[in-house]
Amino acid sequence: MILDDIRRLKKKIDDLQIRVDDWIIGCGAIRYDKERIQTSPCGDMLEKQVLQHIEDEERLERLKGKYKKMMTKVDLSPFTSRQQDFIKYYYFKALTQTECASAMGIKISAVCRIKKRVLHKIFKLNLFSRY
Repeated sequence: MILDDIRRLKKKIDDLQIRVDDWIIGCGAIRYDKERIQTSPCGDMLEKQVLQHIEDEERLERLKGKYKKMMTKVDLSPFTSRQQDFIKYYYFKALTQTECASAMGIKISAVCRIKKRVLHKIFKLNLFSRY
């Protein structure tokens, strides 16, 4: 289902964004098992790290483009406003059900009922089958 694909993609984007934002260059370390010896970076380690960072940034941009494209295929009009809020939090922002409950200001049991109704409506009306 497209909503599950969007949720998984959002999680990938978030994880990759963290890796890109927290990028650190490693340049060797002091070895404490030997006397006053500092190890140096092996060969082209720095170059590999920089190239990996560039690849991660490019992949992140591709995933964001794919995410936006997938979002355009979702029509929320058949759903109530509360169901739309749930879909936005749970599927589009990839929040947990507990986080959705907090964001929506409702109990977790209400979130579970909303999710059940959303899924029922999707399969009953055969929504997103053309994806």
